[in-house]
Amino acid sequence: MCADKHTAYQNNIEKATPALGVFKTVEQGFATFLLENIELTKYLFIAIFAMAAAVAALDADHIALRLPRNRSEWRLSQAVQFFVNGTMVFSMHAYLGRLSSSPGTDSTAMLQFACAGVFGLFMVINAIRFLYVPKRIRVGGLALSSGLVIPLYCVMGLIAMSYFFFADGYASGLAIYFGMMSNLSSMFINIGLYVLVGMVLKQTRLPELLLNVIKPYNLPAPMLASVIIFATAFPTAFTGASGIFILAVGGVVYDELRRAGAGRQLALATTAMSGSLGVVLNPCLLIVVVAALNKEITTTEMYDWGFWVFLFSATLFSFIVCKTEGNWRPRPPPGAFKASLRQLMPLLPYVALAVAVIFTIYAVLGLSSWIQRIQRAVDSANRDACSGVS
Repeated sequence: MCADKHTAYQNNIEKATPALGVFKTVEQGFATFLLENIELTKYLFIAIFAMAAAVAALDADHIALRLPRNRSEWRLSQAVQFFVNGTMVFSMHAYLGRLSSSPGTDSTAMLQFACAGVFGLFMVINAIRFLYVPKRIRVGGLALSSGLVIPLYCVMGLIAMSYFFFADGYASGLAIYFGMMSNLSSMFINIGLYVLVGMVLKQTRLPELLLNVIKPYNLPAPMLASVIIFATAFPTAFTGASGIFILAVGGVVYDELRRAGAGRQLALATTAMSGSLGVVLNPCLLIVVVAALNKEITTTEMYDWGFWVFLFSATLFSFIVCKTEGNWRPRPPPGAFKASLRQLMPLLPYVALAVAVIFTIYAVLGLSSWIQRIQRAVDSANRDACSGVS
């Protein structure tokens, strides 16, 4: 065992490069800083949440079943939001009362103060928007359908409040469950970064160039929808979430389907499913979030079953579309294959850039030897485990 360790150490010394040393210093420096300030990620998450929710409240962009049509419905929406945000503040105040009698809860109490301040800010925004109705909103009264203007988060808050306050008699429940989100703050921040990547990808020509590869075949709308469903699932999984992919390529997919003769419903359905089916495939981040919240299942099990769920759903969708729409058989014109190959030429710079990045990682940083060292370490740990069992 000692001889193996000495041999591994000598191999590490021989294969170490100056660039790898610089990378190690920078990477470990960032890791040390993040580990020493890991609690700050919770406050960063709360700050991002506060900024996004405040912008949505100021612009009346919270998701609801329909928008307010008159001043009374506008005030109803703002009043319900004010009430729900107030119940959150009340729940956090009750939770702070419990924390004050428990030792070693200073960091949790500070986090609750920050959350209470955020929801207090929302209450101020709702009060201002209640008093100052935009001039574009006409005068009118409430109707039976006016409840549809209440934001969905308020409906969920009212249901949770009714359970915790009246059925369970536990006023701190809302605050506790909201605080659980902060325990996964780094993961939610990563989702925000994924969305930013999707927005940046939308500004490039890459989605359009990829679709140009299949344009020469002049596929009928049902067959094109099926091809798009299968082809876009794996990019969706690698970008992390469905909304990111729809941001990036949704408009291009919709326009291409309409150009191929698809109806509005088929184009919208395909666009939505192109960014939804891939969320069950490896390595989609949403599966990691679900597995982190549910301790009874692992990501491996969810990814294994997710592949079959994707295959069944995509096949069923393709079968129904081709059966109901008709005219699904492709009839490519002569020379379609050569024209498709020519459309690959504009993609070469993107491929060259990807290859250059991967080559740089392997050649400059010596990643190949690093991977080999990891494999040797894993093999050594497995041998130790086997010897311990024996």
